[in-house]
Amino acid sequence: MKQTLSFAGLISLGLLASCSSPSIEVQQQVTDPHYMDFSSTPNFQKVQVHFAGNEHPSTIHAYEKDGKLMYQGDMLIAADAEHHKVSPQAAIVTTRPWSNKTIPYVIDGSLSGQTSLIQNAVNIYNSTTNVRWVPRTNQANYVRFFKGNGCYSYVGMIGGAQDLSLGDGCHSQHTALHEMTHAAGLHHEQTRSDRDQWITINWQNIPADWHSQFQINSEARPHGTYDFYSIMHYGLYWGNNLAMTPRVGGVDYNRVGNGPNLTATDISGINTIYPGSTGPATSITNGGVYRIQNLASNKCLDVDNVSTANGASVKQYSCIERNTLYNQDWRFKQVNTAEGVYYQIQAVHSNKCADISGISKTAGAKLVQWDCHANPDDPGLRNQLLRPAQVATGVWQFGFKHSGICLDVPSSSTADVQLQQWTCNDSNAQRFRLIPVSH
Repeated sequence: MKQTLSFAGLISLGLLASCSSPSIEVQQQVTDPHYMDFSSTPNFQKVQVHFAGNEHPSTIHAYEKDGKLMYQGDMLIAADAEHHKVSPQAAIVTTRPWSNKTIPYVIDGSLSGQTSLIQNAVNIYNSTTNVRWVPRTNQANYVRFFKGNGCYSYVGMIGGAQDLSLGDGCHSQHTALHEMTHAAGLHHEQTRSDRDQWITINWQNIPADWHSQFQINSEARPHGTYDFYSIMHYGLYWGNNLAMTPRVGGVDYNRVGNGPNLTATDISGINTIYPGSTGPATSITNGGVYRIQNLASNKCLDVDNVSTANGASVKQYSCIERNTLYNQDWRFKQVNTAEGVYYQIQAVHSNKCADISGISKTAGAKLVQWDCHANPDDPGLRNQLLRPAQVATGVWQFGFKHSGICLDVPSSSTADVQLQQWTCNDSNAQRFRLIPVSH
C-alpha cells in the first residue's frame, strides 16, 4: 500500500566534527528492549513522506502496529498532520506545534498505577522547558496516556485526541520523557544526517528486514554537536547484539539511550519549537508571582489544605498546573534594607507571608504562613525576610535574615513534608526553581 503524507523535515543544528575511528572497547551491555522487536518481521510498507520545505517527497518504510502506521519503533505517522519548518538544536520532526506552548493530557485508566511516574515527567518538562503539560479540561487537542502494545507516540500535534502508549516494559522516567518529547515534536538523534561521523551502525547485528529503520534522514541539517546522551537517542544494544558503536572515545555506553532526564540539547530543541521565557525565572520581579519548586523532589511550596489561618503549615506538594486555588502561588514583595534587598513571600490565596514559626533561629524550625509584618525589617521580627541567591541559571537558594540560615526540605525528602530552615549547604534540598505564574 502506498500512501502520501505531509510530514515535516528533520533539522538538527550541530557543528560537524572531524572524527577519526579509534579502537573502541565495548563496555557493559545496556539493552534497549522495547522499541523494535527484531524477533518479529512486520509487513513493511513504502510510504511517501513529504518533508516541509523540500521539492520532492522521501520514501520511508513503515509498518502497522495496534492498527496504526509506525516508523523507527515508536513513531506514529499521521496522514493529515500539518508541518512547519523550525530550527532546533536536536534532530527534530517538526509537525504542527501545540498552541500556546501547552499540551493538555489525560491518563487512561489502564495506566492508573503509573500516575506518579507520568506526573513526575510532567513536572520535569514544566520546570525545565517552555512547554506546559496540563491536565485536560475541555480542550479539543490533547494527548492520551494509555497502556498499549509497547511504547510509542505521534510526533507533534496531529489534532484531536492522540495516543501516547506506555505499555509493559515502558514504565521508566526515560521512556515517559522520550515519548512526551516525540509528542512535543522531536525526532530520534541517531537519524541525523551526520550520524555516521559519530556512530557506526553494525548492520551485521541487525536483521536485514529491519535495516530500513536505521536509515539516515537525508533532509536533516546537522549544525552543532551530536548528543549521545539525548533523551531521543536509542540505546546501543538490541537484544544481545551491539547495533550501534560510537566512533569517538569517552562515550559511556550505560548512559546512551538510558538517561533519566532531558539534556541541555533536548531542552534547547524543545524551546526552539516553543520560544519564549516561560521556563524558570533567572531574575525576580517585585510583585511577580511564582511557583517555588524544589530540585530534589520537583514538588512545589503549598499551603496545607488551602488554609487561610495563621500558623498553617507550608509543605511541598505535587505541582498543580493552573491551580485555581492559588495556594501554590507566591507573590514576591521587595523589601529594601540597610543590608540589601530581601523579599517577603506572600501566598496569593491567603495574602499571608511565609514565616519561620515563633521567630526561631534554630535549625529545624518550621515554615508556616502568618499575617505579613507591616515593618518586616523590625529587628525583633525579620523571620519573613528572605534573600534569594541565584546559585545556577534559574536555580535559587533562600536565606532568612533573622537566623542567617536557609530554606530547606528536610533530608531532601520527596514526601509531602513541611519545609524548615537549616544550615545553608549545597544540596538540592535548598535549591529551588521559580516558575512564573500569570495573575
